[in-house]
Amino acid sequence: MNENQTNILIVDDDIHVLKTISAIIEDFGMVPIQAENVPEAIERLKTEAVDVILTDIVMPEIDGLEFIDIVKDSYPSIPIAVISAYGIISNTVEALSRGAFNFVTKPFTIQEIKTIVDKGLRLRNLSLNTDMLNERIINVTTMEIPGDPELFTAISYYLIKECQWRGIENDIMLTNLTICLDELLMNAYIHGHSEDISKMITLETRFSHETLSISIKDQGPGFDHREFLEEIRSLQPVTLKKKGLFIIQNIVEELFFNESGNEVTIRFRL
Repeated sequence: MNENQTNILIVDDDIHVLKTISAIIEDFGMVPIQAENVPEAIERLKTEAVDVILTDIVMPEIDGLEFIDIVKDSYPSIPIAVISAYGIISNTVEALSRGAFNFVTKPFTIQEIKTIVDKGLRLRNLSLNTDMLNERIINVTTMEIPGDPELFTAISYYLIKECQWRGIENDIMLTNLTICLDELLMNAYIHGHSEDISKMITLETRFSHETLSISIKDQGPGFDHREFLEEIRSLQPVTLKKKGLFIIQNIVEELFFNESGNEVTIRFRL
């Protein structure tokens, strides 16, 4: 298949409509992919690179409204427009509320199909370009905070809300993040600062398309972390003092320190 070709999936149980729209699409220099029902359309989506979908609403077995739900769940970047019978407004309104970007009514004109397809392709390009851009963006937030345990809960809450704002909703991961923040901030306070609340903690979060990294740096002298990490990674019983980092090691993808040992970084895969 030519990667530069434009593929339009047409779904309609009316063979006459299916063939008519397919011929129009071919006249546009695009490739029509035909499906007479939703199960057939789903199979085509699994094997074909589809740019825009045009689907009838009223079909046997699975109708166009259910098909919209399937597409939005499994192929959210593919724009989908509906073909509705003249005078049936309720189905069209429901289709739009479920995520269809536009509609055309029967009988339709060639220009109406052209307008719908062009608009769908613009949306498709916008979605693909946005995805490509998101893969290259790294968002960094840096905070310098007093090393006071009374503030640690608020800091954790702030970071959890920032994760949710960025679309991270996995409850297990957010719980694990809370566990890590509590342990690492307390370590910075107790071991790094010797419980001196006048010293500051620097906290940096890095959000990328694939990972979330959090670095916590205290103003303490640091320590030799190599032997420490070897022990907690050996899966042998650890002392109570090292239990927190042992837990962290087993709920994050990566855990590492800087050279001096006064900065620790944890990393989650998204």
